[in-house]
Amino acid sequence: MVSMAELLQDARKGNYAVGSFNITSTIFVDAILSAAKTCKSPVILAIAERHIQKYSIDLEAITSYIKTQTKNIDIPLALHLDHGQTFECIENAINLGFASVMLDRSNNCLEENIADTKSIVNICKKHGISVEGEIGSISGEEGEGKENIADINLFTEPSVASKYVEQTGIDCLAIAIGNVHGRYKGKPNLDFARLEQIRNTVDIPLVLHGGSGISDEQFRKLINLGINKINFYSGNVQSSYEALYELIKTKPLENGHDIILLFEAINKAVQETTMSQIDIFNNANKISIIY
Repeated sequence: MVSMAELLQDARKGNYAVGSFNITSTIFVDAILSAAKTCKSPVILAIAERHIQKYSIDLEAITSYIKTQTKNIDIPLALHLDHGQTFECIENAINLGFASVMLDRSNNCLEENIADTKSIVNICKKHGISVEGEIGSISGEEGEGKENIADINLFTEPSVASKYVEQTGIDCLAIAIGNVHGRYKGKPNLDFARLEQIRNTVDIPLVLHGGSGISDEQFRKLINLGINKINFYSGNVQSSYEALYELIKTKPLENGHDIILLFEAINKAVQETTMSQIDIFNNANKISIIY
């Protein structure tokens, strides 16, 4: 486990993006770690507070599992709390040894966002923990099946982003430039000019939430313009569903033991999708840059 700030600074120097892959089960943990090992790629394992609540995830148990599985892996990894909403959950993540946390106050007024984020930064710096903040607001909810469309009125303003970064001391900044959580309604319409303005204004790594559904060409352009961390979850969920659908359609379950085939199908789908994204993010074979 390493500092997420360190991972992203190296990504910025090397002109690539580190994939931040949300996990909701041990199957996802195993698949994403296998992909990282195969691709020789640093990755971020993210757990969203909303998923903890929605799926009744035992944060202490899954953190212990992750630490066990990564004990002998010679790949830089960061364990990240995604979209932290409550101080209680963030404190829990800190005590469990997370490398980074995100406080999401993007729906609050700027003054409250700055004040709450700054307080978390002050706590985390004492423990060597990175902090991600968000300015602007990204439509949709993580992992939801419904389609979402971006609201231009909620896009990140470069001057506001600069003020937020300067006054909070965060390590990386999540921005809204047309990206949405979950599924896109139609094709993503990203404001690349706004991204370029933010990059020229803010001197820390930039984060893109809502990576599922963006084209390969758009990803490459985003990275060239300064995105260094990309959150990705819905695409892995979709590929898992498709794999299960094909398996059940072509091979009806004959007895209870065949349920293992379902787990294997999810693992394979998530691993292949993650490897594909690592390649698109220009993040494969980047261990030498870190070490």
